[in-house]
Amino acid sequence: MTASSLEPVIRRLNRFHLGGEWAAPRGDGRIDVVSPSTEEVVAQVPAPTTADIDAAVAAARRAFEGPRRSTTRRARSTPAIPGWPSAWSGRSGRVRSS
Repeated sequence: MTASSLEPVIRRLNRFHLGGEWAAPRGDGRIDVVSPSTEEVVAQVPAPTTADIDAAVAAARRAFEGPRRSTTRRARSTPAIPGWPSAWSGRSGRVRSS
């Protein structure tokens, strides 16, 4: 089975998320993402080149530069997730196991 025959069935992801922005991969390679429960190919992602990996490492290093912020300050500056307070209010800390 070729990648083109799988196209309607699987999701093709075509970019990397680096430094807060989407970036096109520098190569043409693809990697199949396989579901561990069904062993079926569920997606294809770009195979990173050495240059893609270098860009990812550089973006990660930049993320750690500058002053550190407390968890509270980070939470205040993070955009709210729609529906989060109403959907999850009072649920944190109440976890059940069966």
